[in-house]
This record gives sequence, C-alpha cells and structure tokens, in this order.
Amino acid sequence: MLNINESLYLITGAFDLFPDAIIVVDAEGIIRNSNKQIEAVMGYTEDEIKNQPLNILLPERFRHNHYNFVASFFNTTGIRKMGEGISLYGKHKSGKEINIDIALSIIDTGKSKYALAVIRDISDKIKLAHQVNQIENIKNELERFAYVLTHDLKAPLHKVRALTQLIHLELSEKESEDIKTTVNYLNESVLGMENLIQGVLDYYKAKLNKNVVEEMVDLNLIFDQTMNMIEVPNTFTVKKIQSLPVIKGNPTMMLQVFMNLIYNAISHSTKENGLLEIDYSVENNLFEFSFSDNGTPIPNEKKSSIFEITTQLGFSQNKNSHGLGLSIVKQIVENNSKNKIWCEDSPLAGCCFKFTWPVLTP
Repeated sequence: MLNINESLYLITGAFDLFPDAIIVVDAEGIIRNSNKQIEAVMGYTEDEIKNQPLNILLPERFRHNHYNFVASFFNTTGIRKMGEGISLYGKHKSGKEINIDIALSIIDTGKSKYALAVIRDISDKIKLAHQVNQIENIKNELERFAYVLTHDLKAPLHKVRALTQLIHLELSEKESEDIKTTVNYLNESVLGMENLIQGVLDYYKAKLNKNVVEEMVDLNLIFDQTMNMIEVPNTFTVKKIQSLPVIKGNPTMMLQVFMNLIYNAISHSTKENGLLEIDYSVENNLFEFSFSDNGTPIPNEKKSSIFEITTQLGFSQNKNSHGLGLSIVKQIVENNSKNKIWCEDSPLAGCCFKFTWPVLTP
C-alpha cells in the first residue's frame, strides 16, 4: 500500500506536463508537494517550497486571515473554479506581487484530506484588460472632444459670417470692387473653415465608430439618394453601368461613401464634358466596386498616400469641399478588415477608385 508521500508524488507527478503551477496543501496549510511549473509561476523550486507554509505564496496583508480560510475550505469540501471574478494576489519569490487565478479541489485519501490548488499567473491578462479599458476611455474622450471642438470652432465662424453679411448690406450701395472682392473672399474662407471642421468631425466619427448597426442595403437606392443630394453640373454625367447589388452594411455610411466618391470626381473634373461610371464585378466572394472618371489622373507616387488625412487636407481645390472625403471613405470601407480600397488609372483616362465588399451569403 502506498504511503502518503508516495500518493502525493503520484498525484502531482501526473501534472508536470500542465502549463499551470500545481501544489498539494494539507489541512494545516503546509505545502506537501508541487509540480515543476511552480518555479515558472512563483519562482520557487519544488524542493524550496516543499513543507513550507502556504502563506509563503501570499502578500503579507492577506496572511493574517488565510489560515481561517483554509480551515473553512476543508470543512466545506468545496470546489473553486478558475475565472470566478475575484481578484487574487500571490507573492513571487522575488518579492513581487502578481495577479493570480486559482482552482481548488479536495483530495480525500481516506485518512487525510488535501487541497489541490492550480495556480495561474494572469498578470499579463489583467494588464491587457487595463490597457483595453484605457484605450476605450481615450476613444470616448476623443469622440467627445471632437464634438465639443467642432461646436466651439463653428460658433465664432457663424458670427464672422453674420458680421460679413451685415457689412455687405450696410455697404452694398457704396461697395467698391475691392470691398466686394474682400467680402467674397472672407465668406469663402469662412465657408471653407466650416466645411473643414465638419470634415474632421466626419473623419473621426468614421474612424471611431466600429459598432455601427448593419442591415440589407440596396446600393441602387443609395445611388438615387446621392444623386438627389449632390448638385451635378450640366457638363458632368454620372451613370451606372449595370444595376448595383444589395449588400450588408450601414445605409448612412454607404451614402457617405457614394457622396464622397461622386463629389470627388465632380470636383476634380478637367474635361469639358465630365464623366463618372460606376460598376462592379464579383471575385472570391467579394464585390469589387469601381468609380471611373475621365478627369485628372493621380500620379503613381501619390496613389498609395491619397487616402491619408495629411494628404487629403491639401488635396481639394474646391472651396466647398473639406478635402477629407477620401480619408473618410477609407475609414468606412476598411472598418471591415476584409475590405480594401485603392486607386488606379481609369480606362476613361482619368482616375478610378475601387473598393471591395463581402458578397451576401445565404
């Protein structure tokens, strides 16, 4: 018949392949055996920790009441599972305090009872959770900051515009050409600043909003809505090559994608008769949408950076555009990691923006 030490050796020896530290503790709170992983988790070798009081693994502030906890556990013969949500701390041999999780169960040999404890170092997990929480808080703060900032910046601009209009009314009969030019320039500058502020807000809304509600979106309706909202010059034509598909997405976000891409083509049209053709194809269970125009080609060296916010701020020459349209489109499209957007030469001798989107699956 095996003695107690032999029984404990067999019990713990079977756990040497486990990634967690395992110790066997008697009813007096003395560590009787352990597996090899105890050194990796708590810093002690098997020989160093054997026959030591369990308190050696606890921070000093928890030691005074721990004996009562051990006695209570043995009396209830309970089981504690990993991940029960209670913050637990251990003391490493180095003196460093670490976050741990513990699973407990009772071993009854018939003559004696022992507690089998599985110890896991979760310090990295706690640290990561804390970092994620900090990032979420920063995100929320940035979002609030963006709204407050845009509101505070718009307020004085509204006053400047109102004062400019008042000056124009007061001096309308006496205005010289120089005054008219100055007033018009001031109005255009205010309008440009208002659009830029709104563009920054739209950009960060698209960047930060990762949990938008998705639904079935008919892109033909999105196209029609866009055409009703955008002022298309008589010298410019926007047309679909074929009926567009239904996708799963957010209708407001898709409307913004279509508006920005169509408006981008109109803004940079250099031909007497501008043209934008919208089409799509299907490959590898992805829609590939294309917006091809006959306007200004983008140089090869700028195609990879055209969607960056720093590039976009200086890209638009239209006073009614905030210049962030392509950056916003990129944030919306690539919110889904499967999607990509890029720029290439257009078959119409202008620029072609393409992006992918998942095909609906049954």
